[in-house]
Amino acid sequence: MDPDSFGVGPKLATVLLAIGVTLAVAVPGSSAAPGVKVRVSKLAVLPESVLSGGSFKVSGSLQNSGRKDHDARLEISLRGGDEIGSKRIHAVPAGGARKFDLRATLPVDLPAGEYVIDACVPEKGTAGKPRCRSEAGLTVIGP
Repeated sequence: MDPDSFGVGPKLATVLLAIGVTLAVAVPGSSAAPGVKVRVSKLAVLPESVLSGGSFKVSGSLQNSGRKDHDARLEISLRGGDEIGSKRIHAVPAGGARKFDLRATLPVDLPAGEYVIDACVPEKGTAGKPRCRSEAGLTVIGP
């Protein structure tokens, strides 16, 4: 096609073409970068013994090794079991960490025994592969 057929000169046509190519290349890359990489970096459970149906404190911190601040959804569960607590952590800073505290509640019919607590957050903060950290040694005193 001849640039003059659109009523623009060759120099303007070249500039517009360059802008179009730049936008086509930049837009897909901008949605993927910079990345967000969130993980649970510290985890603690208190007290160490809880009655079935009782609640306990879970605290720790999330680390974001990406280049973009991001919210994260933290999920607490018994190893291999259902979610027993969750919290949305706002603005985990890029290259930094954000502390969290929440209460998790055990099922009333949970059998007595030793349990492992898993704290998981999706790699991208609110989506992606779960990245988990575990804390062993929660003793549940039976119903």
